[in-house]
Amino acid sequence: MSFELEVLQKAVSYFFRFHLLLRFGSLLVISISLLPTNTSSVLIAPPHFL
Repeated sequence: MSFELEVLQKAVSYFFRFHLLLRFGSLLVISISLLPTNTSSVLIAPPHFL
């Protein structure tokens, strides 16, 4: 395998890992920030608002 191809493959794999990490991290942050408001609104709001 040529050196350039190896470097490219490593770069792609690192970018893919970083991209997945970023997506999962943002999803986690969004779910955590939405969780308290969701539970409180469910507790406070009557069922016909859901």
